[in-house]
Amino acid sequence: MSVQDKVRIISEGIGREIQFIESSEEEEREQMRRMGVQEDAIDYVISWHLNPPKSAYTVLPTVEEVTGHKPYTFAEWVKENAGLFINLGIS
Repeated sequence: MSVQDKVRIISEGIGREIQFIESSEEEEREQMRRMGVQEDAIDYVISWHLNPPKSAYTVLPTVEEVTGHKPYTFAEWVKENAGLFINLGIS
C-alpha cells in the first residue's frame, strides 16, 4: 500500500482531508544528515524506499496463524483508532 493510499484512507476514516507532501530524495538525505545518520545508513534507507524487497509488500497469513483471528485492514485500524489522529492534531 502506498503512502498516498494510506493518507487517503486516514482522510476517509477521520472525515477530514489531509495531504501528503512528498520530499525529494535530496531533502530526505539532508534531513537524515541533520539527525546525525551516517551516509551508509542513509544510502540503505533511500535505496530500500526506492526499491523495497518483495517481502515488504507481500501479505502473509502470519497474524491469523498465530492469533487465530483475521487481521485488520488498514481502514479498519484507522476507524478504530481515529481518536489517536485527533490527539496528534491531524483531525
